[in-house]
Amino acid sequence: MTSVEEAGEQPSPQPSWARRHPWLTTVFLVTALGIPAFFGIVGFFWMSGGFPFGGEARRPLKFPRDTATAERIVTWVHENGDCRDMYVELPRDLAAFTAGGLASCRDATVFLPQWSGTPDDAGGYWYSPNESPEGFDMWGMVCRGPEDLGDGWWKCGMGD
Repeated sequence: MTSVEEAGEQPSPQPSWARRHPWLTTVFLVTALGIPAFFGIVGFFWMSGGFPFGGEARRPLKFPRDTATAERIVTWVHENGDCRDMYVELPRDLAAFTAGGLASCRDATVFLPQWSGTPDDAGGYWYSPNESPEGFDMWGMVCRGPEDLGDGWWKCGMGD
C-alpha cells in the first residue's frame, strides 16, 4: 500500500510531472491543438483565394457586368505591360480580377485568365478586337471554339 492510499486519499489520475508543473499541461495543449488549427485556418484561406482580413479575395470577372473593369485592365496592360513577356503582373487594385493577378498580351490582344492549372493551361477572357483568338496560347492550352461576347471580347476555356 502506498502512502497516499494509507492516508485514505485516492491516487491522482494525473502523472506526477503534471501535478508538479501544471503549466506544462497548458503549454502542451496549446502547442498540440493550437499550431495545427492555426495552419489549418491559414491553409484554408490561402487555398480559397484570400484572407478576410486585409488581403483581397480573387473575384472572377463576369460579362457584361464587369466590362468596364476588364477594359481598365486592358488599358493598363497596353500602357504599362511589357508584351514581350508571357505574363504581365497587374497592380493590386486590378489583380483580384485575374488568376494569380496576371495577364498576357501580344500586340492589341490581351488575355485575362480566370483559372490556371498546374503546371500550365488556363482559361478566361480575351480582348482581341481584330480577330478571333482561335488557336491562341492560353499558358499551355490552345483556345478552341471561343465564344464571341461582342466589342472585341471573347471567352475561351471556361467550360460553360
